[in-house]
Amino acid sequence: MAINNVQTQLQKAIEMRETIIKFVDILNNRMQEYDDSLKYYVRMGFPVDISETYRINYFDPDYEIIRDLSSRMQREHIDYIDKAINALRKAADAR
Repeated sequence: MAINNVQTQLQKAIEMRETIIKFVDILNNRMQEYDDSLKYYVRMGFPVDISETYRINYFDPDYEIIRDLSSRMQREHIDYIDKAINALRKAADAR
């Protein structure tokens, strides 16, 4: 029963790692889509001055936060989960 529990925990940790990677990818893709939409609206007649002010005051600062978050998740979150996966693998192998 205990080995089954470790195997389940290992599998879920691996799935969590995949979830983090997918989440980061979705987050980055959505922000890029949003940026593309803003550029499209300007091409279609949205006022450039309003767009630039919006970009400088709202979009760019928040996009920077998201880029930092994505980067940190790719480094720190994945590193933490990888360490957990390695520990679980060692525990499973020791049985």
